[in-house]
Amino acid sequence: LQTGMETFGAKITQATEGAKQLHVGTTEFDSGFTEWMTGYTTLNTGITTLASGISQESSGLMKLQGGLSSLAAGSNELATRLNEAAEKTSNLQNNDSTTTMFAQPIELVESDLSKVPNYGTGIAPYFLSLALFVGGIMAANILPLGRRELLKVTGTVHFINKLGLVYVVGLIQTLIVDLVVLLGFKLTVASVPLFILSSIIVSLTFMTFILMLIILLGNLGKLLAVTLLVFQLATCGGTFPGELEYPMLAKIGGFLPMAHSLKGFQEVVSLGGWSNLVTQVLILLIYLLLALIVGWISSHIQHKEPSAVLID
Repeated sequence: LQTGMETFGAKITQATEGAKQLHVGTTEFDSGFTEWMTGYTTLNTGITTLASGISQESSGLMKLQGGLSSLAAGSNELATRLNEAAEKTSNLQNNDSTTTMFAQPIELVESDLSKVPNYGTGIAPYFLSLALFVGGIMAANILPLGRRELLKVTGTVHFINKLGLVYVVGLIQTLIVDLVVLLGFKLTVASVPLFILSSIIVSLTFMTFILMLIILLGNLGKLLAVTLLVFQLATCGGTFPGELEYPMLAKIGGFLPMAHSLKGFQEVVSLGGWSNLVTQVLILLIYLLLALIVGWISSHIQHKEPSAVLID
């Protein structure tokens, strides 16, 4: 009996392990059955989609057949119409004017705005503007244009003295540049007097603009003048069309003096558009007047209380 009970206990233990394995197997079977149900659902959906696609394909084939029939009918009609056109056009007189009408239905007419004999003439307005602005910067670095601390004069007198000095330099540099391009490089312009007058206005505008910056900011104004020169060269449209530039920079550059000096020189050198030249000159004169006012006010404020000691 004792031996039998021991054997019974061992079998009970084996039965427990078997029950656990049966539980695990049942769980796996349940999971597999769930996956089978999911796959069956997917299969059913795929079969339904396949049936729908076959139906659509059948409908598309019918439409394609109808389109081919329409194409065949259209081809027949086209052939018929071409035959009719051939019969009608055979009665027309075949001469040079008729052939030209069919061969060249559009006639291109070219018209030149102006005659520019060489590249130098085309680029001259750009380099003239550059030369006059660079001349103003060089004069600003050579001439004593800054604020004089212990000078016994009013701001107005000081500003007029400096303005007269830069204007003399501006007139001299303008005459030199004009003589070089007209007599040295044989530049052909639409009007020599207007060319010289435009050059003088451009030079005086640049000189006044640079003087205003120096009176306002001192040496920093000289640096700003050089920066503006570089910015204007890149945005005024002298080397390539403004449409190729960054739109925002092109708009800003269009409000700076060099853009208007370039357009003015283009008119007086080759284009001959006098109304546009007057517009550009008036804009430059407005720049000049604004620079005069700002420079005078700044000089007046800086020298509001002149020193009693005369130096220099």
